[in-house]
Order: sequence, then structure tokens, then C-alpha cells
Amino acid sequence: NNMRQKTFEIVSKDEAIKVANEMKRITANSSYTISLKVLAFALSYNETRNMIEPICEAFPNAILTGVSVHALRYPEDTQDIVEFDDSPLIRLSFFMFEKANVTQIIYDYNEISQGKVLTDIRNKMSETSNLKGVNVSVVGLSSNISDFLEGVAKGFEEIPFFGTLADMYYVSAFDRNEPAYIFSADKHIENGVAFLLFTGED
Repeated sequence: NNMRQKTFEIVSKDEAIKVANEMKRITANSSYTISLKVLAFALSYNETRNMIEPICEAFPNAILTGVSVHALRYPEDTQDIVEFDDSPLIRLSFFMFEKANVTQIIYDYNEISQGKVLTDIRNKMSETSNLKGVNVSVVGLSSNISDFLEGVAKGFEEIPFFGTLADMYYVSAFDRNEPAYIFSADKHIENGVAFLLFTGED
């Protein structure tokens, strides 16, 4: 297998520094392509960026995708009662590829319609040789997400699609109502979709 994965949970910038140092050690003397997936629980965009800053600085070439996750927890035994959990947490997953390449494409629905995104991403997928998998992250109140994803995947049935829906933040005891978001190294959107195209020989 040419992919390694390591996942960490952090609640502070100090912990992020430790993760950055550990991953520097693990990836030393290797030529991995690194894709970094960030799930941010009960944190605003700015809080998340601040907490993961040491990791972004340590891995400037990593392909970064961050997604906000709400902090509602359902107890094990019932679906009736919603527990609010305000504890901020970031779950970081490093995907290290020996031979794969990862291409990131982000569309902001404030700049482009969902219909045009559908056409554009399908063209890009068709032009991509050795496409092995597609990760999709969706944020905002775009219409008919399942229809859209079905449209994207049509004709690419042999390619695995997987992904995350960025949830509306949460209403905490402090009534902090923050928008959901997706971000990359240089983009931050609250209504749109992000794709990672994984390619490789094997």
C-alpha cells in the first residue's frame, strides 16, 4: 500500500506544534505527497486557522482541506435528546502518498453556479488520467446535493467518491451562531464545494 494515514486530535496551538514536530520526524527523508484533512468541531474559521497555524507552517506544500463540523451529539441510546457539546476540537488527518498526486479544486457558489460547477468538474475529471478517487466537501445551502453528486459521478462509476458535509455551526449555551465553512491553504468559502482528485499509476 502506497498510502499512510495518521490522525491526531488537538485542542490547542501547543498540541499543534507537537503534531507538527512528530510529523516532521515521520516524513523526514521521504518524498510523500501530503493531503491534510481538518475537521473543526465547535470552532469558527479564525479560531481553526489560528490553532493549526504551526502545522501549515511546517507543511507549506501539503494540500489542505478544512471542514467545520457542528457540535451536536446524540446520546448512544436515544435519538430524541440532543446534547450540546461546546468543547472545541480539531481532528487532523495526514494522508501520505508515495505515488499518488492530489489536485484540489474549490468552487464558491457566490462566483459560479452549481450547474457550471457540474460541467467544469466533469470536464476536469475526464481530462485527468489515472483518476483513482474523488473527495467532495460541501458547504452551504446549495440545492439538491444528492442530485448534484449523482451528476458528478455519472459515467465514473468505477471511481470511489467519498466526502464530508460541513454542518451549520451550532447554537451553544452562549448562542454563538457561526456559519459553516470549508477552507484550503488560500481560500475560505461558506457556500460551495471542494474537490480533491486523487491520481496515480497504481
